[in-house]
Amino acid sequence: MIRIPFIDLKREYQFFKKDFKKLDSFLKKGKYILGKELELFEKTFAKFFSFKNNLYAIGVNSGTDALILALRALKVKEGDEIITTSFSFISTALAILHLRAKPVFVDIKEDYNISPKEIKKAISKKTKGIIIVHLFGLPCDMEEILDIKNKYGLFLIEDCAQSFGAKYKDSYCGLFGEISCFSFYPTKNLSCFGDGGMCLTKSFYFYNKIKELRNPNLDKAIVDDIGCNSRLDALQAKILRIKLKKIKFLLKKRRTFAKIYNKNLASLLICPKEEENKIHAYNIYTIRVEDNKKLKKYLEKLGIETKIYYPYPLFYHPIFKNNSRIISFSNAERFSKQVLSLPLYPFLKKKEIREIINGIKSYF
Repeated sequence: MIRIPFIDLKREYQFFKKDFKKLDSFLKKGKYILGKELELFEKTFAKFFSFKNNLYAIGVNSGTDALILALRALKVKEGDEIITTSFSFISTALAILHLRAKPVFVDIKEDYNISPKEIKKAISKKTKGIIIVHLFGLPCDMEEILDIKNKYGLFLIEDCAQSFGAKYKDSYCGLFGEISCFSFYPTKNLSCFGDGGMCLTKSFYFYNKIKELRNPNLDKAIVDDIGCNSRLDALQAKILRIKLKKIKFLLKKRRTFAKIYNKNLASLLICPKEEENKIHAYNIYTIRVEDNKKLKKYLEKLGIETKIYYPYPLFYHPIFKNNSRIISFSNAERFSKQVLSLPLYPFLKKKEIREIINGIKSYF
């Protein structure tokens, strides 16, 4: 029987194997924390988004830490309300709890992204900001969200953990909020050999504040804020800088494979759709069917691994009981019983894609 894994990181290693020989000279230097290699990657990362030198990147320990440090830099306090999506990975909302602020969960649209209409309904006197997630790699409705943010004087954080390379109206996701947060977890479009994250901002103040929070400067006469140990290792920075050179080629392959899926499956089930002015990064390729668990089990018997992202809306988790507010959730609740994510990464083989398509066709 065939075996098709959801993702195979060994294939990625083989693709970059020759490039990784450059790591040897780096390792011999013995400089593994902060330093030149991290600074080089931070500058290279910022330039990927804009060559105007108007962006600052700060490497941190993880995507979750990036969100926590962003909220801290924006001076979120206990009791502040932060509006966010009801359908995402749990870190998006956990970051809010870390500051003893209150997540306010709102519903999603058909494309799985936060609904601007529901954001408006959620605003109260305690609302301080919004965290959006460009889920699975599709940009949110930025024009409407920015109008709301500006009208009510709120901050905006972009959770770009799944959307590296996605674009809205020719601008990369990550360029719209006060601070945007990225994850370099091994399954991401741009990934490292472990955990890693990044904050991106146009503000020199936020840049300096997050730098100080990720690694308190003990050379200062007075340390005036509680920092933490949240640095992106220099080794991971080196690996990421190597990978960044080929990222556009790899993003193109993701889009090519997604088009093959769409062409063959759109008549059978609900496939991801790209609206006008949006370029999907396809970090995760997610379909919808009436009974996702049933299809998942069927494909497992054929040797095809799939995932359910996400089996529950965020507020179902007990950790959010009595410390959050729920505005709406009907789509999030319904879609959680329908979503199924198929294997899609640049090193998937075309014959494997055919097997997956044939497997789904045979199910129907």
